[in-house]
Amino acid sequence: IYGGTFLKDENGNTVIDDDPASSNYGYQIADPDLKVIGDPTPDFTIGFNNTISYKDFTLNFLFEWKEGGDMWNGTDWALTWVGTGKQTENRGTQTIITGVKQSDGSVNDITADINEYYYRSSGLNGFGNVDEHFVQDTSWLRLRTLNLNYDMTSLVKNDFFDKISLTLTGNNLWLDTAYTGVDPESSLTGAGSNAQ
Repeated sequence: IYGGTFLKDENGNTVIDDDPASSNYGYQIADPDLKVIGDPTPDFTIGFNNTISYKDFTLNFLFEWKEGGDMWNGTDWALTWVGTGKQTENRGTQTIITGVKQSDGSVNDITADINEYYYRSSGLNGFGNVDEHFVQDTSWLRLRTLNLNYDMTSLVKNDFFDKISLTLTGNNLWLDTAYTGVDPESSLTGAGSNAQ
């Protein structure tokens, strides 16, 4: 995944705009060059499928586990843009953003207002230049399918049918993930694309 990042110095410190005449004064500076900000390829994906039968009942389930892989969280981006995301709860406060000053590389000591501009500036929203803080790990464990089958053949005596059964099926019934978007398998570009 290529995207925008905050400008860093040679030691990896975030560079802060220390020009008092700048509208970005006290905030992080967006790096003009795109960087690698994530890898969508998982480390591995495995599944566990099992079938259990008892008398006329059969239960089949499939668990899948995907470890690793990064994705840009469009839901988090949108909630930040409109000011309803959890990370925007500190709006209306002031803070010193961790980093170094652009002019001399000294430790930043500028107090910045955490307000609407901060969250809508080029450095902090999806319409701007920086995407890195919206990239999240998409590891997950899910119950992909669950099928419960009841063989009704012994209850329904009929020469027309050899076997009659009733099956209840559920897909994606449970998901455990640290990803905070809608679903780590969702696609912003629709079903006709493999982009996530």
